[in-house]
Amino acid sequence: MQKSHLHILLLLLLCFSLCGCSILPQQAETTVPVTTLPPTEPPTTVPPTDPEPTEPVPVNTESMDFLKLLYKDTHTVTPVDYTLVDVIVVNDSIYKIVWTADASEDIVKIIPNEDGTVTVDVNEFYPEEVQYVLTASIATAEGYRLTHFWTHTIPEGKDMVTIVDEAYGLKKGEKLPYPVTLTGEIISIEKQWSDDYANITVTIAVEGREGRPIRCYCLKGEAAKQLQKGDVITVTGILQNYSSRIEFDSGCTLKNVEKSDNEG
Repeated sequence: MQKSHLHILLLLLLCFSLCGCSILPQQAETTVPVTTLPPTEPPTTVPPTDPEPTEPVPVNTESMDFLKLLYKDTHTVTPVDYTLVDVIVVNDSIYKIVWTADASEDIVKIIPNEDGTVTVDVNEFYPEEVQYVLTASIATAEGYRLTHFWTHTIPEGKDMVTIVDEAYGLKKGEKLPYPVTLTGEIISIEKQWSDDYANITVTIAVEGREGRPIRCYCLKGEAAKQLQKGDVITVTGILQNYSSRIEFDSGCTLKNVEKSDNEG
């Protein structure tokens, strides 16, 4: 009996041990879900954010606009020298103009003056007609460079004898179509220098056409005040037939003077 009780007691202890192990709480495993992309697809990336678009700095064209008002976009015949401004002031801003020409210097030369202008020195006696492009360039405070161009033509050069003959072929009231330059000796002074009008009227004789005098009506120029008979002068202007008199029209300009030895 005692041995049987002992067996029973051992069986009970064994069952209790097994039951105790089965009822102990089990610690749950912590798992983190992992999302993976298929191996053929690249990892997703966030595109960079583009900066906000900025407004471009407006180009200030007021200087060139003003220059184009001064010099119109017309095809001009330039048979004689002419002047252009090379400095302009717009709204208290000073702009320097750089002038260039696409012709060689023996045809067109840009000569700076001391008064804020340049002289465009054209070859008046070039043997053939020449078309050239005159370009103005202006640098602005914003760092831009503005350019504009004009197309001009130098007509076929003519000698002075031919020019005088063409002038004498004009009918009353007619004018030559563009300015010309003549050099001749003063043979008479019709109207002395006027301080009020800053001009003088003289008549010249061109060598080779001494019998066809040319009057220089209301001639202007720095040295015109001291002109006297016998001086050899160079004059530029428009020739016309005024009441059968061949003359340079009012506004003609004295370009050069070779003083004579005469005192009177």
